[in-house]
Amino acid sequence: LAVFPGGIVCEDGQQHLAVYIHLLDARDKRNEVILRIKLLNHKDVKKTVAWTTIHTFNDMGQSWGCPALIPLTEIKNEALGWLNGSGEIVLRAAVLPASVEGPNPREVQSGNGRLVEG
Repeated sequence: LAVFPGGIVCEDGQQHLAVYIHLLDARDKRNEVILRIKLLNHKDVKKTVAWTTIHTFNDMGQSWGCPALIPLTEIKNEALGWLNGSGEIVLRAAVLPASVEGPNPREVQSGNGRLVEG
């Protein structure tokens, strides 16, 4: 997991947290995988931000992820619950085999009604 706390500056002018899953080794890079990244909210689990996509790694790149998971101003606001008791964020990541059926779940969802396509 590669985390860039400075993230990128988005169209709204805010800096966002950038998180990427980095593939260390793969026997067959042609297979599609589901990538999931979650930023846990410690005050209200329903507000946890979840980013999901289907991706095929290839020889051109070993990393894939979300360049704008959440604005840094939101993370730093202690009242919003993104920081744990130690002042740290908690991220969870998963790489799963993708099913050949169904739509691509390329989106970011959070419990506060925000839905951003990835």
